[in-house]
Amino acid sequence: DLMKVSDREVTFLTGEEIERFFSAIPIETIQWKRDFAIAECIYSTGLRISELTALNQNDVNFETLEFAVRGKWGKLRVVYLTETARDAIQDYLRARNDHFTPLFIRHNFSEANINSSLLSDDNVRLTRFFITNMIKEYGLKAWVLKNLHAHTLRHSFATTLLTNWADIRIIQEL
Repeated sequence: DLMKVSDREVTFLTGEEIERFFSAIPIETIQWKRDFAIAECIYSTGLRISELTALNQNDVNFETLEFAVRGKWGKLRVVYLTETARDAIQDYLRARNDHFTPLFIRHNFSEANINSSLLSDDNVRLTRFFITNMIKEYGLKAWVLKNLHAHTLRHSFATTLLTNWADIRIIQEL
């Protein structure tokens, strides 16, 4: 007899949990604008965290609301932004005053050092670890009692589409 392997459990947020999660992110500072844009981008596109951290500003076409990402196994796919995600990203980019190419960057450096040779695209780019912790933190603030991480938002994206009668093959492609 083979050992019984339990089915993989997929965690996703309900509509009410999603509302609480996003309302827990204030947008008064540049960091909060960035955090909101990151969460909205993951939830509305289904991006993997590694795909998000690799994005540069010139990768996103704000007119057509789309961009290409290289996902697992080097597979290229087109990702479509919602208008809400576009607006959140543009609001964050308008608040920035730097020359860095990554779409999302850390902001824990001195404004006086913004043009320093010590700061480069590679060392201001956000890490997977940072984004995972950020999402967990906002989940706790929103009283979401699930083990929340970036992939939970990805699953919530797919579940939201599925519950709104999207075709399963389309969801797989997205």
